[in-house]
Amino acid sequence: MELVTLAPAVHDAFISYSQSADARLASALERGLESLAKPLFRLRAIDVFRDKTGLSASPGLWSGIAAHLEASCWLIFLASPKAATSPWCTKELLWWLDRHGTEGLLIVLTDGALVRDADVSDFDWGRTDALPDAARGRFAEEPLYVDLRWAGDEAYLGHRDPRLRPALLDLAAPIRGVPKDILDGEDVRQLRRTRRIAIAAVAGIVTAAALAVWQAVEATRQRDEAIRLREQALSRQLAAQSASLLVRDPVLALQLAADSRAIAPTSESSSALLGAVTALPLTRMHQHGSAWWALALRPGQDELLLSDMRGAVFQGRLDQAALQTVVPPAAGLALFRGVDAFAFAPDGQGWAHAGSSG
Repeated sequence: MELVTLAPAVHDAFISYSQSADARLASALERGLESLAKPLFRLRAIDVFRDKTGLSASPGLWSGIAAHLEASCWLIFLASPKAATSPWCTKELLWWLDRHGTEGLLIVLTDGALVRDADVSDFDWGRTDALPDAARGRFAEEPLYVDLRWAGDEAYLGHRDPRLRPALLDLAAPIRGVPKDILDGEDVRQLRRTRRIAIAAVAGIVTAAALAVWQAVEATRQRDEAIRLREQALSRQLAAQSASLLVRDPVLALQLAADSRAIAPTSESSSALLGAVTALPLTRMHQHGSAWWALALRPGQDELLLSDMRGAVFQGRLDQAALQTVVPPAAGLALFRGVDAFAFAPDGQGWAHAGSSG
């Protein structure tokens, strides 16, 4: 089967340069020419060939380069003493001069000198060192060239460097067939348009983010409101059940009323709790700062002992509201769970208490 080599796409320009001298500048020129006045949604304004970005692996290196030269409308030659002595740069320049002469040739002077001799309609080859000697007698018409010798001293040179802009306009104008001032204005318009679209995009992203945050906050608020309404409904249901059990089971009614109040402090839960407490057969209610833990009555008497979860012990009588502290918390058993049990002596005169520690 015969392999068919596809011809390269048409290039607007081909950059010929010395890699040892001008690789950084060639890259900046390529990117600058392709992005100058570029419409927003196009990959590049023009197609510029440079060997490092456009040349694929091929059995014949020169045949590949020649094919891309053949497909190019303009040649941009980066002239320097190193390019003048480079066999590849010389070959590329001579190939172009043989077929097109100086038509479509743009020279960028990066180092050395280009001196024109008007008497002989050619360069003064005694003082010109930026072009190969093999090109003698080929420049009857002086080609357009741009002086970028200042760029050789730059440690970093990007395609957006403002100092490079005049040179980019000088090169892009003939390649694109557009006057420099119109091309310059179009580039400014495209930059402004891109900036406006970028600002609009950022504003859209910020608006979408703000909307998402608002939706999250609103969803959280609605969820909390749903939980609150559910708890209120459950609290009212328990309060109603407590009211229905006041006569039949006052203890269960009290538990349901307490649960109703704990779930949601509604007016129904408050009324149910008050009704359940009132319905209990209680003589007296005593409010204490800690939970009661143990209770004991002295045999045959109205005297009682109480302990709370702090380990304190209190003594009192059923017919009196006041309680006397017998063992304060600091002097008690120092138990986390307090006193678990009391025991009275057989004669009723003494008593003992114990907790989980002994």
